[in-house]
Amino acid sequence: MTPDGKVIITKEAFRNMITHVLRFGNEGLETSVEVMGVCMGKKASNGKDIEVVNAIPLTHGTQIENDFSPEDFESFAKIDEQYKKKDLTVVGWYHSHPNEGLFFSDFDKNNHLYYQKKQSPLGFGIVFDHSLMGKDDNFGFKIFRLTNYREGPSSECEEVGYELEVPNTLDFFNWTKKFVEDSQKKAPLLIKEINEFKPEIISSYPGMLRELAFLKNQGYGNNINPKYLSSGGSMLDSSTRQYVENAFNTKISDIYGCTEAGPIAFQCLEEPNYHINSDSLFVESLDENKKQVNYGEQGVISVTQLYGRGTPIIRYTGLEDMIILDHSKCKCGIENIHISKIEGRSTDVIVLPNNKIIPPLAITGIPGQVMGKYGVYSIKQFQIIQHNIKDVEILVVIDDTRINKGFSKDILLKELKNSFIEIIGDEVNISINEVDEIQKDVRMDNIKLVISKVKRGN
Repeated sequence: MTPDGKVIITKEAFRNMITHVLRFGNEGLETSVEVMGVCMGKKASNGKDIEVVNAIPLTHGTQIENDFSPEDFESFAKIDEQYKKKDLTVVGWYHSHPNEGLFFSDFDKNNHLYYQKKQSPLGFGIVFDHSLMGKDDNFGFKIFRLTNYREGPSSECEEVGYELEVPNTLDFFNWTKKFVEDSQKKAPLLIKEINEFKPEIISSYPGMLRELAFLKNQGYGNNINPKYLSSGGSMLDSSTRQYVENAFNTKISDIYGCTEAGPIAFQCLEEPNYHINSDSLFVESLDENKKQVNYGEQGVISVTQLYGRGTPIIRYTGLEDMIILDHSKCKCGIENIHISKIEGRSTDVIVLPNNKIIPPLAITGIPGQVMGKYGVYSIKQFQIIQHNIKDVEILVVIDDTRINKGFSKDILLKELKNSFIEIIGDEVNISINEVDEIQKDVRMDNIKLVISKVKRGN
């Protein structure tokens, strides 16, 4: 191991690399393939060490062992240009040898000369093998340099020392340990059974559909190609809808209901409208004084049950969901009153300094819109928290392996912030924070998308 110039890796960069490696190389996949990405960083103040601040996934497949292509070099140049403003540059690269061990092949040496040369003599290459992760208390990687890059591919290799950044809490280590352990398991039992069943219809909670979509994106469930998807049991936001529909390449039909009154409405197959089960329920939209609002206006849902021999349900408003009723004829031909929009719980609204309110579903769709704009479906989870009248925080969990080749995650997060500002306004401070995991609401066993700590009128 070379005594000079160790590589210091931040926790963010390390997380990006292992998620990329394990997405395409793990024991749950029929075939594991190589991955490749670049390390962005700078020379440390001592002039010997290299600090890796970020790692950017670039590609995967069976051709990585070949020489870099013109498209690869074009991607390297674009990334270098994007990070110049942050005083960062490409300092090395990483790639994987699934089930083959940790070494520099002849192809690796040849490609490595792009990173280690006269202008960057400390350039390095990180090699991963997922089959070694978790064994002998390591994460299955080594770092190499050429002993004398001037000799070209004929040069010997030497191992480079490294140091992983110590996070402020144990959360990161716990997440990394769980991630590695989970990746070495076979496909989760549930999705394995669904894959064997090959269903034409899948119906579940939105949160479960999103988890299945995530596993589908990770390479599980090749036989899961349903013709229909149905959701119910909790609110379906547009971002979850878009993420799931993109993964399964089919549309979701949502069912709106509650325990007290049963199924209230079902989503039309031709329009976003929800058709009310009017033979068993009477639905109203009420204002703060319990008076009916006009069609097309926002109000809180009220449900009266028209059947049953138990306790009567009359003008029940416990759902606290904001809806808009419409009486126009639907494209499908149904002429009954329908719900044109469900905007979320009135208790979860964002309250602006001027006391105006923004319904939850007016903003929960923003992540999906941003992902759709760039064709990058990498936001696995998110949560919007209003801490006070002037501060809104958006937590996001990013699946870096879903970032397209040559695309910067910073662009996605910047666009996300600008889109929230466009809806909420610039009088409120909006912060976007990337996290490893978002805690579930223990009462609902899923992630609450909007949390408001501000009450109207305060």
